[in-house]
Amino acid sequence: MNGDHAFVDESIRNGAYLMCVTVVRPRHLDEARKALRLMRVRGQHKIHFAEESDKRRRQLLGDIALLPAKSAIYVARTGDQVGARRLILGAMTSDLIESGVHRMMLDSREGQNDRDRQVIHQATTEQPSRPLEYLHL
Repeated sequence: MNGDHAFVDESIRNGAYLMCVTVVRPRHLDEARKALRLMRVRGQHKIHFAEESDKRRRQLLGDIALLPAKSAIYVARTGDQVGARRLILGAMTSDLIESGVHRMMLDSREGQNDRDRQVIHQATTEQPSRPLEYLHL
């Protein structure tokens, strides 16, 4: 997976904190972005499952499953969302570095970005020979 890009998003379901990471090879980025743009309905700026019907979610999942990408879900079952995110993000970052991922993109959230930076910094200093660029968008 050397040079791959990782896209991270989180959700909370039934008391569990989940983070999904989707990894795309650089040569497939344009193809994946174009396919996702085509999945949006007229006037829609982004796809967000919380705003989609069950039928549309199933359709989107089927279409997304065909994209040249791999995904993994990390789960923590705790009432402490900050601690759960820290635990998951640390493990995920270490796994991505070990896999040779080059760049990680996360959603930007005020108050959360600084905590994320601390966790990512700790994981990257544990494996300094493998650089990981990350962005909060």
